[in-house]
Order: sequence, then structure tokens, then C-alpha cells
Amino acid sequence: MKVPVTEGVYWVGAIDWQIRDFHGHSTHKGTTYNAYLVVGKKVALVDTIKAPFFAEMCARIREVIDPATISYLVVNHVEMDHSGSLPLFYAAFPQVEVLCTPRAEGELRRHYRGEIPLRVVKTGDVLELGGKTLRFVEVPMVHWPDSMVTYVVEDKLLLANDAFGQHIASSARFDDELGWEFVKPEAAKYYANIVIPYGPQVLKALDALQGIPLQVIAPSHGLIWRTHVGEILATYRRWAEGETEGRVLVVYDTMWGSTEKMALAITNGLIEVGVPVRLYPLRTSDPSDIVAELLEARLDVLIGDLRILIRHREALVFEQLESRLDLEFRREAQRLAGLVVDVAHVGRADNHQPLFFGSFEQVLGDQLPEPLLAHLIGVEALDEADGRLARAKAAQVDLLLDLGHGLLGGLRHLIGRNRDFEGLPDFGRIGQRLTSLGGNPQVPSDQVAR
Repeated sequence: MKVPVTEGVYWVGAIDWQIRDFHGHSTHKGTTYNAYLVVGKKVALVDTIKAPFFAEMCARIREVIDPATISYLVVNHVEMDHSGSLPLFYAAFPQVEVLCTPRAEGELRRHYRGEIPLRVVKTGDVLELGGKTLRFVEVPMVHWPDSMVTYVVEDKLLLANDAFGQHIASSARFDDELGWEFVKPEAAKYYANIVIPYGPQVLKALDALQGIPLQVIAPSHGLIWRTHVGEILATYRRWAEGETEGRVLVVYDTMWGSTEKMALAITNGLIEVGVPVRLYPLRTSDPSDIVAELLEARLDVLIGDLRILIRHREALVFEQLESRLDLEFRREAQRLAGLVVDVAHVGRADNHQPLFFGSFEQVLGDQLPEPLLAHLIGVEALDEADGRLARAKAAQVDLLLDLGHGLLGGLRHLIGRNRDFEGLPDFGRIGQRLTSLGGNPQVPSDQVAR
């Protein structure tokens, strides 16, 4: 069955229902490898998808035209989910002229050993098909150096490469068939796991597209945007600029339950003072889902022994966080990582507010709201099965108090800078009580239950 995108432009890609791991992150809903056939007096195929799906792509092309009539093959991107079928297609249909960016030319020649003739195109170059005009725009590092997008002038259609994609395997082809509320979270997960390190490059690409009318955006993965074009463009700009929502993300790892109790105490306290919060145990959560949450959380809290966290396969989360730090914050995280309880927070250095917890001697404020203090005081001392890690309740509570002290002091500072957190209860009436309950206990690291 033909799948028209606009008049004379067809989706001829493939659906991968089985894939659950893509470039190292999870794809619970599968994905698609999208290719597009642009039919004018001459015909161009944009991208050639993964090699195992070559026959599926060719079958869809034959529903529209004879593949032997294709004059041009446009390679928007070198990666194998985009160009994997290129040698197969060229061997079967050697009449095609292959177009790519200057950077893609070198990569394709190395990968395919120079066996395929290539024509280089740059930003502003135009390919006339007769009734259809293709205009090329290079978008380096969105998300590879070779990347470009292809604009079909007559249809106001952007063949967007990896931008605006999602990993969704579905019989639906368009955003309005499944709805914004379904597609947007998948677009966020895709952006967070693939594109997030390249926010400045995304902004440059969006700026390069300004002034170009867009009615349809057809990415290389997932659904085609035809109804929510304005929303996804605005959302991408917000993500690229680091804008966040007024909520907190708490991620923790624990060996013996101590860190889990701290994480739960922090989470429950935040709930009671009206701050939206989400809690993830790192060991049993999908790291790709956690990274998706990082995209829009205002405050990201990572709790646990960083040396343990980094050894887990879930180190992806820490690596994603670390990639968003500036040098000052990286140094601070490294300095804190070996201190008394090896608890640190890392967060992005712009609109994601960073808080660090290490020795707990360094606190960011001097007051706690009553609900969080109550939760911390209510935490019992640990008593693991073998008894060797049991610790005095007073020492444990004091450690938790210091943790809460730092967190809520940081939140108090945060409230003063971000309107999204305005309206929370007063932080007063607690300063003296902290002093009476114990300040900054010096517990040797080998005696701290984690």
C-alpha cells in the first residue's frame, strides 16, 4: 500500500518491531527506519535504511514506481540505519547519482572503500527534479558531523534526518494518529539519549531553518509530524536552550539500604512541601528512561557511592549527567566523590541547578521545612541481616539531617532564583533545632552503612 506524505512524496521505509536496544539505549516500542521517495519528472530517494530491511524498502518503492527509474539517492547521514542499504541499492540500480555532504563523502568512501561515485552538496545547493525542488541544509553535530536535512520546497516538507525523531514501531505513520501526548514523551526520550549533548548545534540548526515555511517534518525514525509541527519546533528549542520544568528528579543506588532511606526521606519531604518529584532506583530502572527524565527536571539529585555507580552498566546515566557539567562542577564532583559518605549530586550547569553532597560539612543553607525534618528524624538506624552494618540511630539520623540540610538549603537558594518554585512554605523556625539535634558528625567512611 502506498503511503503518501505529501503529493508526490512517499514513505518507503521499514518498521522494526523487534528492536529493544538502539545505539545503547532502550527502545521499548521498537522503531522505524524512514526513507522517502520524491517523485517529480525525475525521482530521488532520500536515505536507504538498515541493510537487513533492504527488501522491505524496495517492495515499498515498487508500489510507487520502478526503482530503475530513480535518478538520485540522497544520503542525509552516514550511520548504518540511514545508509546501510546503500551498496545493495547501488549494485542493483547503478544508474543513481549519490549525493552527500563533504564530511559524509569522506566517511562513505572509507566505509565502502570508494566503490560508489559520490556528488558533494552543501548548504544552499538545490536539486531540480522537475515539479519538485530539493534544497540542502547542513546541520553538523545534529547529531554527527556529516548530517544534513533535505527540504522539498513545493511541499514545505523537511526531511529532517535524526532531528525530531522518536523510536516508535507502529502501523500509524503520522503524529495525529497517535496524538501529541503519546508522541511527545518518545520524542523527549529520543532527544535526551541521542541529541542532548549538542544543544548549541541544535539551536544553530533551528536558526538556519527560520524563515523556511514548514508544514510537514519527516524524521528518519518514528512518526511524521504534520499536525504538531509548531509544537515540536518550539519544544526542541526549549530543550536545546536548557529550559526545565519545576520538578526534582532523585536517582539513587544502594548496597545495604542506607542510601535508599535517604532518597525516600528526601522524596517524601519534597512531596509534603509541594515540590513535584520523581524517584528512580538506579539498579532496577532503565537508564534510558532516567536520562529522559533528566531532560526536563529543574533539579537532578544523584545519591550513592559514585565509584559503585560508575562500575554498574547504568553508568550511562552518570556519563550523561557529567557531559552536561562545566569544568568547575566536574572538579567539585570529583573532589567530593571520595569523602565521608561518597554521596554527590551532579546536574547541568545552566537551568538545572546543581547540588553536591559529600562530607556534609559543606551545606548550602541553614534551615529546613518541618515536613522534611520530620521524615529525616523518623528514619530508623540500619540493622542489616548480618548485623555487622548496624549503626547507632543518632549517628544515622545526624547524617540524614546533614543531607537534608544541604538539599533543602539548596532548594531555598533555588526558590529565590526560579519562579517555578515560588509559593512553597516558609523555611523559618528550624535553624535552632538543627543545632540541638547535632551538626556535622564526623563518621569514618568505613563505618557508614550504604
